[in-house]
Amino acid sequence: MDITTLSALAVTTIAPYLVKGGESIAEESGKSLWSWLTKWFEKEDEKPILDKLAKKPNDAETVGEVKATLKGILKGNEDLVSELTALVEAAKAQQTKMDGNSTLNVIGDYNIVNEKNVNSTITITSNAPIKP
Repeated sequence: MDITTLSALAVTTIAPYLVKGGESIAEESGKSLWSWLTKWFEKEDEKPILDKLAKKPNDAETVGEVKATLKGILKGNEDLVSELTALVEAAKAQQTKMDGNSTLNVIGDYNIVNEKNVNSTITITSNAPIKP
């Protein structure tokens, strides 16, 4: 997975834990992902950006700052990419167990997504402005 996609996926994966006021951060996978992010942002003296994310997980500007910083942390370090990939996958699996729903993060344009369960509801949200 490329670091741009991984950075975006990490932020969108941790956001539901933060939106719930941290109540779910006690789940081991969410706690592990948050601890990993905190450790590496502190090493880069970028902890204030992560603190902003904790307070405003849905703020587009803050999310963009976190993604950009995370890309810088991951750039050229395959070991960190592997670590973060495993943590993101574990957190996403835990979210599915917690709420009984699965989340699919689609990044980019012109994507095709298939849903296997015919008894499900699909909700699509976007931060992109609507074009007239």
